[in-house]
This record gives sequence, structure tokens and C-alpha cells, in this order.
Amino acid sequence: FSEVQALMEEYTDSDLSCDYMDVLVPLSLVLFFGLVSPAIVLLMLVLVMSQFRADMWKLVHTYRRPFPRAIKANHVFNDFMEFSGVSMIFMNLAMITIIAVREPSWNAVVDDNQLSTPHFCAAMLGVSLWFYLAWLVPSKSGQTIVEERRHFLESQTFHRLRRPAEHPAKLDVAAACPTACPDFTGLMCPKAS
Repeated sequence: FSEVQALMEEYTDSDLSCDYMDVLVPLSLVLFFGLVSPAIVLLMLVLVMSQFRADMWKLVHTYRRPFPRAIKANHVFNDFMEFSGVSMIFMNLAMITIIAVREPSWNAVVDDNQLSTPHFCAAMLGVSLWFYLAWLVPSKSGQTIVEERRHFLESQTFHRLRRPAEHPAKLDVAAACPTACPDFTGLMCPKAS
């Protein structure tokens, strides 16, 4: 197992970013323009399921198992998702406004003043609801917070217990046993036969 793992490619941070972007770019297109064609949501579901399976196969069969390491959370993708979520509210409301003005089957009022006020209120309500739900649902569960605190306390304990070595790392054999050490130099020379 170790030899096979050593021959595999290393999974780098750029590979991780590419895997995130393989899902986030189509997702943002669906968030922004899903109103135009609602069937695109089903295509996105198929894409995410196939991408998940492909990434799973890729990680198991082509990339080396990563060494465990402590990392900080990557907030770039979280910020991207938050930006996409807030801006999709405005994008979809703008598309509803355009469709309402141009589509005769909607029989909407064409006066911009009467049309923009409810959409602006709906956008503000959507953004407020977005941030309220983000506040309501914690980013970390209680168990995760407890485990992070336990890990921090253990690392502090290990740092306090760590002391410099009292003895040098290099062993001086002559000083350790000046007369009691047998001489093996004669055994190391090959004998002619």
C-alpha cells in the first residue's frame, strides 16, 4: 500500500480549488439565471452527482492520500457563496422586472415606479432573510467547538511539557563507557580464505 501511495500524484491546493470551481461555477449560473429556464436545476443536480462520483474516484485511485495536517478554513469559497446568494436575489428580481415589462401575457403594470417599489422591498426582505438565516444557523456545531477547544488545550499542554533535552543527541561512546566497551574493530575486517 505504501509503495503504491508513493507513486501516486500529490493532491495540491490548486487541485482542491479546481474541484471547488467545477461545482461553484455551474451553481452560480443556476443561481443567477435559473429563473430563465427552471429545468436547468435538474441538469445541475445531475452535474453535481456525476462530479461528486468523478472526484471520489479521482481521489481514491489517482492521488496520494494526504498526510494529516491542521489547516485553517478556506474563507474564499464561503465568501463567494455568500456573495452569490445575496446577488442572486437582485439578479432574479431584475429578471422578473424585465419579463414583467416585456411579456404581454403577464398583464403587469408597466409604470416603473409602481413596479420597482415592490421589487425593491422584496429584495430587501430577501437579503434580510438571508442574513437572518446565516445568523440563526451557526457555522460550527457545538461538537466541533468542543473538539477544537480540546485540541487547543492538548496542544498547549504538550508545549508546556516539552523541555530541551538534558543530554546531547550525539552519544559519545568513549565518555559513556571508557573501559567496559568491547573492541569490535577486529570483527569488521574480512578474513581472506
